Amino acid sequence: VVVAGYFFSEMHDMHCRFGTVGYVAGAWIADDEYRCVAPARAPGFVILDVGIKGDFAPRTPLAPPTTYQYTTTPELTTVTGNADGTVTIIGTGFTPGDKVYCSLGPALGFVPGTVVDSNTIS
Repeated sequence: VVVAGYFFSEMHDMHCRFGTVGYVAGAWIADDEYRCVAPARAPGFVILDVGIKGDFAPRTPLAPPTTYQYTTTPELTTVTGNADGTVTIIGTGFTPGDKVYCSLGPALGFVPGTVVDSNTIS
C-alpha cells in the first residue's frame, strides 16, 4: 500500500495500522510517501492509519478517517482459445463491471476483456 501524506520521517519508528489488526512496519520512501504491506484479512473496509508505533494520535473531527478496502483476489483456472480468435478465461473472484485487460503477447499487447460473471472473462 502506498500512502501519500506530509512529514513522514525515516528517523522514527513509523508503522501502518489496518483497522484493529495491529501495527505493520513499512518503508519510508520520501517525506510525502510511505509504503507498507497490508496483512491478510477478509474482504471489507478498515481504517488505515500511519504513525509512530505506539503513539498514534487520536483523530480530530476535521480529519476524516482514511479507509482501505480489502478485496478478493481473482484466481485463474483455465484459459481457452476460441475459433474466432478470442479467449475465454475461467476462474473465481471476477467482478462484473470491472475493467479488465488481457495480455496477448508482444504482437497484440493488452486488449480489453469483458467480465461475463464471477467465473468468466471473455
